[in-house]
Amino acid sequence: MHFLKGFFQNHLYRRMTRAIKKDQYRFLILLLVFGIILAAFYYVYLKHYTATSIKENGYPQFPLYGQHFFEYYMRSVVLWDSIMNLRLSDFYYYYNTSYTDKISLIRSLPFFFVFGPSQFVFIYSNFFFNYFILVMIYLSTTRIFKPKESFTLSLFLVSNYACMILLLSPYMDLTFMLACALFYIELFLFQKNHKKANLGLMLSVFFLFLIKNTAYVVVPFFSIAMMAYFITTKKQSGAYCLKYATLVGVGVVLYWLLALKFTVPDIISSDLSLFKNLGIGNAFTPADFFMNLKIILSNLFLEKAVVFLLYLSMAYLLFREKDSFWVFLFFIACIYLMMSTLTFFKFGFQLRYLLPLYFIFAVIIFKALSLFLRDWLKHDSIVLLAFVLLMLSLSMYSLVRSTDQDFEKLTYITTARITEFINSNILFNLSPKSRIRIYEQTHHTLYYDWTTLIEEYPGFFTLAEIDERFRYDLRAGEDDDFSDVDYILHDQTYNLQPEGFRLKGVYDVSKFGHQKADLLFLWEKDP
Repeated sequence: MHFLKGFFQNHLYRRMTRAIKKDQYRFLILLLVFGIILAAFYYVYLKHYTATSIKENGYPQFPLYGQHFFEYYMRSVVLWDSIMNLRLSDFYYYYNTSYTDKISLIRSLPFFFVFGPSQFVFIYSNFFFNYFILVMIYLSTTRIFKPKESFTLSLFLVSNYACMILLLSPYMDLTFMLACALFYIELFLFQKNHKKANLGLMLSVFFLFLIKNTAYVVVPFFSIAMMAYFITTKKQSGAYCLKYATLVGVGVVLYWLLALKFTVPDIISSDLSLFKNLGIGNAFTPADFFMNLKIILSNLFLEKAVVFLLYLSMAYLLFREKDSFWVFLFFIACIYLMMSTLTFFKFGFQLRYLLPLYFIFAVIIFKALSLFLRDWLKHDSIVLLAFVLLMLSLSMYSLVRSTDQDFEKLTYITTARITEFINSNILFNLSPKSRIRIYEQTHHTLYYDWTTLIEEYPGFFTLAEIDERFRYDLRAGEDDDFSDVDYILHDQTYNLQPEGFRLKGVYDVSKFGHQKADLLFLWEKDP
């Protein structure tokens, strides 16, 4: 009798397992179909956006590229060219000497090989990379939720307006948010059973550091919180802490070896110094914390009502699941948010800075909605999916109607627009290989590391056939020696009267709304 009971239990378990895997594959295919639909939407959106900008300005523009876009794109093209010409030593050098986030330089390369290294391909390929991570999130969450719930949660993550915009962004903010989601999922699985969690946690840490330098803050902060959680909730706290520290440590060392070659570049040293010396804002009050939380959530989800929804969701989860690990992560995220309010917000607030917390907030709301609908509705999963699809549709509609002013909430796009004006209205009229020194407190950073590439990369000017930016020898800095340049470009903050140069043009850029760059002056060396 006992044998028969065990046989039927095992048989039933195997059938349930096969059914779950079948559902998992079914919803995976459905998620990929949604990806195809979104890819088509973004293709049409980008084509329309660039065509409109050519009609209005005379040159193409792309949405949501900020001041670092040009260095990202330029160096990616150089890496592509190095591989195409089998200059692997150049690839190794220009990849490792860049201070930008490493993933941003190589994620477009496979698309460059197939479609060519255009700006359009560089922008458009970001969607596919980010959506690939979203698929990985779906596969990871199937270890926590049912396949249908994982599918709905995956769509819920990108259904809001901010994520809908950032899916195309060359910045790493959304990519880092999705990578943080994988990290939090691995934290959940690890605290459930540390004996089964190994490779995933280590790779998620490595991935975070590889994507964005914000990992220098996020990983240690949440690791300290996890240690406290293990000590206070686990009987085998020592084993949990030791294994967790080992896996995270291996992930960090792996990043240090493969990405940094056991060195600490100057940019990382300055980042760590900045984090250390930020200090505490004198004007901070408790109201600031709740105000910033209100701003963040109202922009990430559905206006101000979502703040009430989040607090209501928290209360409901505390009532239904008092020991929920996600509730613990929510309180840790609030502490992180408070620290950010005390430090980073002194230098200006942008929503993208706090996207690493978004997955935690999203799971809280998603779990509460799922439990509530399950208690009151028969077809709860269908209603929840319909709600997510409605959010997705509204966000797509809002994206189509968005302007640069809307994008400015997420990244500093104004400086990029001025730079595009410089490229198309000033530099484009100069002779190829002209040597141009830029004196300007903002724009010289937009051409970061350009001079090094011009001086050292053998095929730099040949890339002008790909993009006109490679026609010029741009030299950023404040060197007073003008003997090695043909032109000088500066804004009104510099009172220059360079000897041996004549004023060639004055350009009004006040329409871009940048306080330090209302006028630009171009000087040409006397013949």
